[in-house]
Amino acid sequence: MTAMTNHREKGATVIEASLVLMLFLVLVYSLFDFGFVLYMHHTLMHQARNAARWGVVRPFDADAITNMVLFNEPNAAGRTTGVLGLTAANVSVQHQGEGSNEDRILITISGYRYPLLTPGWAGWHDGQPISVSMPFEDRD
Repeated sequence: MTAMTNHREKGATVIEASLVLMLFLVLVYSLFDFGFVLYMHHTLMHQARNAARWGVVRPFDADAITNMVLFNEPNAAGRTTGVLGLTAANVSVQHQGEGSNEDRILITISGYRYPLLTPGWAGWHDGQPISVSMPFEDRD
């Protein structure tokens, strides 16, 4: 009788371990996905803020500001793909309130995608648009 009970307990242990392992792996993949999405968002925010800071102290040049977002330098020199796979189509640069007290640069990054690995959410997903607005410096 003890041999039969011992055999049943081994089978139950294998089933319980497989269920716990599946939940554990989903948790690990979810943490990895969260970290990567947070990294992408932080990197894109940094690039947009850096480009806005660069642009507000110089005469307005949308192409140079876009290159600052993509490549962290104002001249692209034949490059098409920037940081994290962004292209110029993903970046919008606007000069708002020109000639008024609300003279500012608005940079929007949109249309970027990020991968998720977690089962149930795996695949490519669209990121939310990122906008940065910064007033121009006094040029008097």
